[in-house]
Amino acid sequence: MVAMTCPLASRADEPSVLRTSNKTVDEADRPDISWIPSLKTFRERVERLQAEYPNRRTTLPAGWPARVEGARAWVGDDFKSEEEYVLQFSEEDVKEIETGLAHFKGELLACLERLG
Repeated sequence: MVAMTCPLASRADEPSVLRTSNKTVDEADRPDISWIPSLKTFRERVERLQAEYPNRRTTLPAGWPARVEGARAWVGDDFKSEEEYVLQFSEEDVKEIETGLAHFKGELLACLERLG
């Protein structure tokens, strides 16, 4: 068994690394993103962010390309059907992902608890 150490322990005294509020891990604000994307949820998030940050930049910074092109860039018309880009997970795949996520969350929580 490999011993896990908290990679953040040496930087815990830097407030910007871990703590941006006094909320616990369970109380932390999390994005409202789920396995199945929702256009309604996305639009609500955009509206909420616009209300919270009215001066938020909505354009690209100077020097950034307006369009990305190349072998790894694509647009929707490049695909004829969802089978070309949608990966279907089996129940076994989902269980493996959820098990890994639970393990990671447990390690992260233990790390944060050690930091106090």
